[in-house]
Amino acid sequence: MEKRVVKLFIGHLLIVSAIVLYILLHGTSNLFVVKKMNGMLGIIPVFYGIKINSIFLNGYAVDIIWIISFNLMISIFNNRFYNFFVLCFSIFLEVLQLLNNNFGTFDFIDILIYTVTTTLFILFMKKKET
Repeated sequence: MEKRVVKLFIGHLLIVSAIVLYILLHGTSNLFVVKKMNGMLGIIPVFYGIKINSIFLNGYAVDIIWIISFNLMISIFNNRFYNFFVLCFSIFLEVLQLLNNNFGTFDFIDILIYTVTTTLFILFMKKKET
């Protein structure tokens, strides 16, 4: 199978697993989309999540998974500038959370995680090419 197809498949699989993990850990009650849909239609069941006493799992695992998945999917273009775009976009989303609490809670550690993960991903891909 072609490398690009494998990267896309794994990237999509990681995004789905990050969504499932987020919903399991945090529930659906605080999701912006669920609040809006239930305010209009009331069709999405409210789930409050499983309480696990792990700062890493509750706060950062989903962020690491989704930044890896987006970097993996964008790497099919073989242009590291696109990975930089993924980093800038993720930082933009985090700053958006600072400006509007409806989109989540701002955390500087998330920006650090995005930067370190993207840098390691680029270095790993560069090493793999040589």
